[in-house]
Amino acid sequence: MTIKSFSNNLSRFFRQAWRNSVLYRFTLMGGVTPKHLTVMPTDPWPGDIYAGRLLLDGKFMIANQVISMTDLWMPREMDVAVLEDLHRFTWLRDLRAQGDNSARRLARQLIANWIDRNQDWQLYPWQVGITGHRVANWIALYDFFCSSADDSFRGLFFREIARQVRHLNYSWEDAPTSLERLFALKGIIYAAIVFPEESYRLVPLLLQLEKEIQAQILSDGGHESRCPQTHLIVLRDLIDIRAMLRLIHHEIPSFLQVSISQMAPIVRLFRHGDGELATFGSDAHIPSPVIDMVLSLADVRGRPPERASTLGFERCVNKSSLILLNVGAKVKGVRQMALEEGTGSLNFEWSIGRDRLVIQGDLILQTHEGEHFQIPDSVDPTSIQLHRMSQDDHAFLDATYTPLDSLSFVHRRQLYLGGNQLSLRGEDTIESPCEAIYGLRFILDKDIEASFVSGRRGVMIRLPAHGKSPRNQEGQQWRLLASSVEEILCEPYGSSQAILLLGRTKAREPVSVQWAFCQD
Repeated sequence: MTIKSFSNNLSRFFRQAWRNSVLYRFTLMGGVTPKHLTVMPTDPWPGDIYAGRLLLDGKFMIANQVISMTDLWMPREMDVAVLEDLHRFTWLRDLRAQGDNSARRLARQLIANWIDRNQDWQLYPWQVGITGHRVANWIALYDFFCSSADDSFRGLFFREIARQVRHLNYSWEDAPTSLERLFALKGIIYAAIVFPEESYRLVPLLLQLEKEIQAQILSDGGHESRCPQTHLIVLRDLIDIRAMLRLIHHEIPSFLQVSISQMAPIVRLFRHGDGELATFGSDAHIPSPVIDMVLSLADVRGRPPERASTLGFERCVNKSSLILLNVGAKVKGVRQMALEEGTGSLNFEWSIGRDRLVIQGDLILQTHEGEHFQIPDSVDPTSIQLHRMSQDDHAFLDATYTPLDSLSFVHRRQLYLGGNQLSLRGEDTIESPCEAIYGLRFILDKDIEASFVSGRRGVMIRLPAHGKSPRNQEGQQWRLLASSVEEILCEPYGSSQAILLLGRTKAREPVSVQWAFCQD
């Protein structure tokens, strides 16, 4: 450990000890409290009218989960992502979509209730990433809920938001993740733009933002998390910051414009035919109209790129069939309800037109003792060899993961799209350092029915008759066939089903499995 890193760690330790002390509470209460906004932001993002109506009816719903009003701010057994949205106040846009005074009054009541019940800065809602987004949302939506408020609510609001901004100023650098530092910076940059008492911070804050962007955004424009939803959220935040700077006629820093221009094409790379993003392990859902708006406001034109080489994703299209293949490390934000832990190598998603068929195709590999093989969180680029070809009605991807560690496994995946009929054919070759059990797993999109064909030699897959594609009004049927496997299983996977092709490997003896999805 260098002297500089030791000094930084020591400073961080003392700052954390100070924040845990009783004196910190008085620090948050001190200072100048703003009385107005110097400029009035215009928030462009849409809300959900249905969710807003439910709120007015006393039913709080986020991501299809209903929260009891009696247990509102710390609901039991709530998804972490939903809990974050709750305390970020993104749902204020749902109330705004109602466009009436009853929605404004309810917004003020809920904000006042949150302030009353969340005074302890050590609680979960005060994590700097959540606080940064909450401050930004309160400022962005000020005109909706606060412009028509009485002096009592305005005083309460400004005292509280000043308190949270002080907390961010003291704490953002010590956020546990780089992503949370970025979210915290958004909040205090917003405050520096709209509160005259904070304006002197703007230039140094933009310098700090530049450092975070340089550290988090890869050379091809992808976010380091490798998660499509996280990538879009970060891009949206940068667009918001650029809009706020334009509001006060501040020069747009070149790093900000360049980052937006690089990140927008990656969003297009991740989009399926239904307009929504690939999941690659994330359960987050971002509606297609919001994605359209992000791309529109980014103001970056162009077709989706075929690859993001630094990020580690390939996009392969043939007619209306689309394959997205992960040729990099793990994607952060792994599904919590997985049947078994996958290796994380060469997983793919497959859609046809506006219908998704396979939302995750991956490999499970474990020893007889139950230990799972996995690729590391970061992969040496030389560990994966890739070949791709597109010609006429054919498209081919051939990727091989060969780690430098001889004690790990080798995985080669070949995917082929083509022919007169829509089909996807694949071959997986697996080599393990010891005897192991493998499972090639295909997780189907929800509402797709899967059942065994006679003799359990394959699986029949039926898309719903109300499919999104006009050609699928009667419900397409597909058949999954495989060779060189010992057993085929169909297992429930949340609201969907997963098909597993199971077999065994011997030490250092490659085994190959051929499989195909063919339309009946």
